[in-house]
Amino acid sequence: MKNILLSIIIPVYNVEKYILPCLESVFKQELEEDEFEVILVDDGCTDNTINIVSDFIKLHANINLIRQSNQGPSTARNKGIQNAIGEYILFVDSDDLLITNSLKPMLKLAMDKQLDILKANVVTIDNKNVQKGLYPQSVNWPSFNECVICGNDAFILYYNPDESYSCMNLFKRTLLRDNGIIYPEGINFAEDVAFTIHAYLNAKRFMAIPYTHYIYRRNDSSIMSTMNINKLKGMNTIITYLHKIKNEAGLSIDGNKKMDETMHACLSVNLWYLSHYTSLYPQRKEVIADLKKKCPNLSFNGNMKQRITTFFYKYMPSVYISFRYLTAKRKYNQ
Repeated sequence: MKNILLSIIIPVYNVEKYILPCLESVFKQELEEDEFEVILVDDGCTDNTINIVSDFIKLHANINLIRQSNQGPSTARNKGIQNAIGEYILFVDSDDLLITNSLKPMLKLAMDKQLDILKANVVTIDNKNVQKGLYPQSVNWPSFNECVICGNDAFILYYNPDESYSCMNLFKRTLLRDNGIIYPEGINFAEDVAFTIHAYLNAKRFMAIPYTHYIYRRNDSSIMSTMNINKLKGMNTIITYLHKIKNEAGLSIDGNKKMDETMHACLSVNLWYLSHYTSLYPQRKEVIADLKKKCPNLSFNGNMKQRITTFFYKYMPSVYISFRYLTAKRKYNQ
């Protein structure tokens, strides 16, 4: 029996419209079925998803279906990590797609270079165009200068808070297991931020390549239209998590600067929602109080924008959000 080279972890929850194309793309990778496993974690589906999955499983012996009550994607992914046996792990969202035959060269490179993390690229395609097949059907392996770096340098050079998708990376399973790297549970917004940064900072061998393997489907029911106070408080938890890492990880000057930039970006997301959405504006005091309770010593000392944010956050957050809210109302004629 061959060693399992790759574990593909897919949480599923009420995705009857998307799960079949996702699974079909997973099995178009020029990998033998005894070389990889697919771990599907049913997060308490109530639609027809599991019936579709069950029919697909009959065709493939390397799919492991795990059932749990609805606990969110973080818990589902963590359960996948616990059960994975592949040398590398790839996380795939159940409404997204893998580009045909894109994984095999990535997996070979990761193994040849004994990488802890191999980072590639994601392309975002509107759902309507995905349904029409208007997305990359294949991808050529690029020429590039191989450069293996440590995780601290990877965080500084390659981490982007606006693209903190764990699906961009192949993770060595032992990196995650040996360092206790899991998704923070109890939140379902921006959980990739904490997971990816924790993984980067613990990696000893990291490589980034100019290669696209993953299609992120932008759905009509976007995060913007489903934002609520629990998600904003979840972002507060992420900020607190990053602040703890900053204080304990012994980062370099540039590493601390990058961490401040990331935490400031997370806080800015919350401030933007509180000041631009009428349904969230009345909850501004509760959200700010939650962050101050979780992370009482939060401050930024970088550029002028960070310093201004720190001042208003510490001394008059409600006034600051109200000003931005009134400005936005006039701008967008709300």
